[in-house]
Amino acid sequence: MKQSKVANQISKLRIQIGRLTQHLFKGLNQRKLKHIIEMCNNHKYNPENIQSEERMTELLDTLKQQLSVLAKRLKRYKTCTERKQQNYNFQTNERQFYTKLSRNQVDDTETPNYWRNTRSNKAEHNQNARWITHEYQKMENIPEITMEPITKKKLWK
Repeated sequence: MKQSKVANQISKLRIQIGRLTQHLFKGLNQRKLKHIIEMCNNHKYNPENIQSEERMTELLDTLKQQLSVLAKRLKRYKTCTERKQQNYNFQTNERQFYTKLSRNQVDDTETPNYWRNTRSNKAEHNQNARWITHEYQKMENIPEITMEPITKKKLWK
């Protein structure tokens, strides 16, 4: 229910943004001007400032920010409901859960082709780069690690 409510709010905001954008760039006739005045009243803007491009741009930015917030909320709702549905499917029917999960996997032929194409391109690197010599200089003072033989006593501690 929340998803449909948020989706309706998003569609209404998109309509308002479209009308306001059209007002800013093309001007409006009397019928569409009524919608802009109503929009200004709903968002606590003075309808007398309709001709002020600065105030209308500010209202447009406000609407776009509200749209962004609602879009993120809708995305959260969708991921949350998907997660709940997957949990329910896992608890009731694991086999069905895993078959649905395997359908969403990447094709097995795509991955080897990707890496084959990546590795087949020979790249020449600058072996005399300044950062390489800098790294060698940093590593000179680090002592080598001495490996102690592993005995059974050390494993069972």
